Amino acid sequence: MAKKDKKGKAEEVAVEEDSTGKKGKKDKKGKKKKSKFKKFLFFVIFWGGIGTGIYLNWDIVNPLVAPYVQNVPFLNTIFVIPTNEGEDPYMLIPQEELVEQLKSAEAQVLTKEEEIKALNQVEMDLRNRITGLQEYESNYETFLEEKLMWSAEIAMENPSLFIEQYENMYPEDAARIYEGLKGESIMSKDQKEHAEIVAEMEESQAAAMLELLLQADINLVKVIMENMDVEKQSAILSAMTTENAAQIVRLISPEFVLP
Repeated sequence: MAKKDKKGKAEEVAVEEDSTGKKGKKDKKGKKKKSKFKKFLFFVIFWGGIGTGIYLNWDIVNPLVAPYVQNVPFLNTIFVIPTNEGEDPYMLIPQEELVEQLKSAEAQVLTKEEEIKALNQVEMDLRNRITGLQEYESNYETFLEEKLMWSAEIAMENPSLFIEQYENMYPEDAARIYEGLKGESIMSKDQKEHAEIVAEMEESQAAAMLELLLQADINLVKVIMENMDVEKQSAILSAMTTENAAQIVRLISPEFVLP
């Protein structure tokens, strides 16, 4: 019985010690949590107090802090160096920084001036080119007019030479000269041959053919009729309609000028 009592007491003591150890661990954990909370609460109260103090004394704190944090990102947007109305803001900028800004501005001005000079030179070159082209155009037009006058003189003095040679070389000039001769006939060999052929035809056939040519080549009709004698002209005109005959009479009239 004595042994059983000893064992029971030993077990009770062990249980008490175990429970006491668990309580001690719980107490330690609780103390740690309380300690962390106190630190956090102190941190909040401390910085909250500082922030409140800064806010309440902003007009005093801002001018003192701003010069030291003007180059610190984010803080320089909170603490800004105050400027008084009417005060030159450049007085608050360090002299070295102002000198650098001035040099940079001068360099930009020089660059812009060089660009303006280059653009002015380009404009001047373009104007000179335009003037040169206008002079060339004027000189070329004068040359064409003089060339046409010279060609007309050749045509008037030596029609056969003009027709055989110059007409083939400068057909455009020839066409303009034909228009400027005011009815004076410059006939090629082919036109003379056509006139001879028509003169040998019967009056009715010649009349019909010339009536068709009135619609196609009035100049050729004029040349052909002028190279016939009066009797042949009269016979062919008699075979035509009154309207066509009147048109040809007007065509071969000395006072008539081709349009």
